[in-house]
Amino acid sequence: MANTRNTAGGATRSAAQKATQSVLSLALAAALATFLTPAAALADDAQSTDEQAQITTNEQAQGSTSAESDAQDTPEGQKPSAQSDTPEQLQLTDVQSLETPALATPRMSISIDKPNDTPEVIPMREELTTWGQKGTTLQFIAEGNVTIDARVEVWGDVHLTLADGANLICTGGIHVGEGNSLTIDGQANNTGTLTATDKDNNAGIGGNAFANSGTVTINGGTVNAKGGASGAGLGGGVSGEEDPGSCSVIINGGIVNATGGSAGAGIGSGADGNGNVAITGGTINAMGGFCGAGIGGGMNGNGTVTITGGTVTAKTDGNATGIGGGCNGNGYVTISGGTVNATGRDGHAGIGGGNGSVIIDGNAFVVANGDRGKSGIDVKTNQNSWRGVVVENGSGKVYGNVALTTDATLPSGSTLTVPAGSSLTVPAGVTFTNNGTVNVELDGTFNTESALAGGGKVTYLKSNPSTEPVYVIRSTARSMELDDGAAVSAASAATEVQEQPEKQEKAQEKESSSASGNSAAKSTGSTLPGDVPLAQESTGGIPLVGIFIAVGVFIAAGLFIAAAKKRSAKN
Repeated sequence: MANTRNTAGGATRSAAQKATQSVLSLALAAALATFLTPAAALADDAQSTDEQAQITTNEQAQGSTSAESDAQDTPEGQKPSAQSDTPEQLQLTDVQSLETPALATPRMSISIDKPNDTPEVIPMREELTTWGQKGTTLQFIAEGNVTIDARVEVWGDVHLTLADGANLICTGGIHVGEGNSLTIDGQANNTGTLTATDKDNNAGIGGNAFANSGTVTINGGTVNAKGGASGAGLGGGVSGEEDPGSCSVIINGGIVNATGGSAGAGIGSGADGNGNVAITGGTINAMGGFCGAGIGGGMNGNGTVTITGGTVTAKTDGNATGIGGGCNGNGYVTISGGTVNATGRDGHAGIGGGNGSVIIDGNAFVVANGDRGKSGIDVKTNQNSWRGVVVENGSGKVYGNVALTTDATLPSGSTLTVPAGSSLTVPAGVTFTNNGTVNVELDGTFNTESALAGGGKVTYLKSNPSTEPVYVIRSTARSMELDDGAAVSAASAATEVQEQPEKQEKAQEKESSSASGNSAAKSTGSTLPGDVPLAQESTGGIPLVGIFIAVGVFIAAGLFIAAAKKRSAKN
């Protein structure tokens, strides 16, 4: 019986081996066929190409013989037939046999006259005291050191580029009369400088005395402008009381340092004039003369000022506002962005003046200081609709929801309150330097997405500070301190939280009341800068790891009992 199974098994294995060999043979044949088929096809194509070339050569030879025969049959002096005037038509095979196909038409050279739309850029030279022409647009570039010892006259639309490293000095200032315009640009690094100083009653850059001025726009570079007696540094010259002149200044970027004459604004109008100033960006430092606003109107002059961005500092030499109207003038001021610091003197507000208006609407950070009991902003008819951060004479408030767009500083000794329903956000990339105290009321929000700078503190006020603890966080880029012994959870490893030792004794003396007060405060869900939550006390409960251990023990016990029953059944 064993031999029979062995014999059958051997037969079976032999049949399987034969089947396997057959399959391998078929696979090898298919592979060889797949490999050889392209080669055979290529060989057939090559043979077909040779045969076609031979046919083409024969046809060309026959064509040549036929042409020679036709030429011999044509009598001398007889015109060729109409068919002979038709150019010979190349067949497809003829084109394929040529190395370079013949062109159907001769090549043509086309010339297009392109107008020179790139304006000429004129290098600035010492003898150029007139820039531009009326009704034209011209571009100039200042490179190196150039000094023009005269007052420059601007005509038409003039664009001046201050090359990096350039230093252009105009000792008599620059006159931009009514109907004309001057635009000043910098290059990539904004290191070019223009300095213009007037010696009479004119603006350093802008209008002449007793006349309207044109438009001055600054986009880049560094511009230093100083007005003559009663003229603005940048803007208008002195005007007549019965015929006030006007000026227009636009600043989009760069660094601007402007100083008014004895009664002129730093940026705006001269005495008795009307100044129109728009600032969207840049770094601006403006100083008005006596009775002239830093930015706005000169003495007896009105100032219309709109600020949507940039970093602006405006002061006066005396008896006027920082931004707005000059003494005896009205200020119409709208601020919706940027960082603004304005200071008045001699009984004048930092911002405002006369019977004008002040509108704060946007994400601006405004610090305004009045003098001799005057408020920071003296025109508040629109205060109910303000939105932004406003600090007046050291006391500030956040109006609405504000997200800063430029770096800002809370001055030393100042306080800023974030009331319930309002919020102040310091986005990443924006630096808020706190040199004072920020008070965050219950339901107010202070969100800092970047580290605070400065040595000030942040206080979180509860609903009733007289009976509930007030948590004070002294915040720097490296550490925070929390009063009243309350614990906090750190936002990052770089943040350290310390308890003030002097508060520990107070907590021990009033242990029962402090414990209840701290529990109430912790349940409010108040947050620290950077969304650091106040620590919550544990309320008990079974830890999650304990649940896992209990389940594991239960499963193991069940398996052990099942195994014991199985052994018992076998026995």
